[in-house]
Amino acid sequence: MDPLDAVTDIDRFWLDTASGRRVNLARPKPSDICAEDIAAALAQICRFGGHSREYFSVAQHSLLVEELVTSWGRGDLALEALHHDSHEAFTCDLPSPLKRLLAAGGDFAAYEALSRNFDNAIRQALGLRRRLSAADRHLVKRADSVAFALEATRLLASGGDQAIADRDDYVAELMLRDCPEPMAPAEARRAFLQRHRRLTAERRGNLRQSAERTRGNRNMPR
Repeated sequence: MDPLDAVTDIDRFWLDTASGRRVNLARPKPSDICAEDIAAALAQICRFGGHSREYFSVAQHSLLVEELVTSWGRGDLALEALHHDSHEAFTCDLPSPLKRLLAAGGDFAAYEALSRNFDNAIRQALGLRRRLSAADRHLVKRADSVAFALEATRLLASGGDQAIADRDDYVAELMLRDCPEPMAPAEARRAFLQRHRRLTAERRGNLRQSAERTRGNRNMPR
């Protein structure tokens, strides 16, 4: 059961977005969600709960995850990788240790349901795949873990070794590059939105070509 199903007075829970829209946190609608709001919010949310030597946004983290997935030969997952944390534009970014603590205390179910509901609404709003296979989800998660390690090494005052060790899903042999230079919020916002638009256009073009090939095959004489 979705813990948010118990919420009845849903008109009390509105979030005003950067574009001037209003999104109902209890019942998000795809029609109320746009890439511009996601880019604006993620670009202004700092990784590691703000405990970072340099400002590094969730928007830039999302760009890094997409770049990793694409570099591993899975450009077909690029758009999903870019938006793997896009629910955080509405739910905010909780540091991993806080998520683990809330889960251990049994108080994480509502946040998970909230994130899940926004993921579903974002997928419909932005034309993402409804479902990924377990293998594809694992690949995006692996890229997320590698990005975390790269960022922790550069951004945490401790050097990140213990934070990396605390995560049991980190794949050490894949950390073969440096963390990108941090972007200012305005730059990260532009870069995220540009990447989203390019990947969306490429996907639409691929779908159009696939549909044309299918029609052509059907019209071929037998």
